Order: sequence, then structure tokens, then C-alpha cells
Amino acid sequence: MDKLDASGWDSLFAEYGNFTYSNLQLLESAFSSLVRLLGLSW
Repeated sequence: MDKLDASGWDSLFAEYGNFTYSNLQLLESAFSSLVRLLGLSW
């Protein structure tokens, strides 16, 4: 396995992490809206 550029990975993960985090927030709000819509209680 090739050694990869650590700084390249760091920036890649930083970008991916921010993207994933905002998507998770969107998914969470959509999911809670769906739960309220269906009248489910947790």
C-alpha cells in the first residue's frame, strides 16, 4: 500500500467531515419531521 500525503488526507477529511456533518443535520431534522408526521414517539 502506498504511503499517502498526510496533509492531503487531512484536508480531504476536513472537507468530507464538514459535508457529512451538515448532511447529518439535514437528515436529522428531516427524520424528526417525519417522526412527528407519523405520530411516532420515542
